[in-house]
Amino acid sequence: MENVSLGDIYRGSNEQARAIQSLLYAIALTPLLLLPSSAREIVSSEAIAVAVGIGVLSGVAVTLLLEGAQIGSNRSDGTMTIVALASIAVGTALMWVVFPREHLPTFTQFCVVFMWSIAVTSVARHIVRPAVVGSANARE
Repeated sequence: MENVSLGDIYRGSNEQARAIQSLLYAIALTPLLLLPSSAREIVSSEAIAVAVGIGVLSGVAVTLLLEGAQIGSNRSDGTMTIVALASIAVGTALMWVVFPREHLPTFTQFCVVFMWSIAVTSVARHIVRPAVVGSANARE
């Protein structure tokens, strides 16, 4: 297993650095997402179970399916910023239409679970598994 420097983590130059970067994002953004008191209230156990289940499954799927994808690598930063802002606006509008008003805190909980499942899956694939496989091969 190779060493990862802070510069690698900042640039996201390899899979291990990107895994650590996603873990740091999850650690930093979780308190911000759960800061509003409405995000911490539990609407119903069924809604939470669905949010957690879909969050875990979609987070793992996104991690595995978009592993090597370079989305917008040949586009300008301005274009990608406009696309990101438009996507956020459309996603927010759809969320208001699809979710009943009393279930909106469940979406925040889904986001936290989704973010953590991406981070844990990346760390497990690129840091833990190579360390375990490397230590098992060293014993042989």
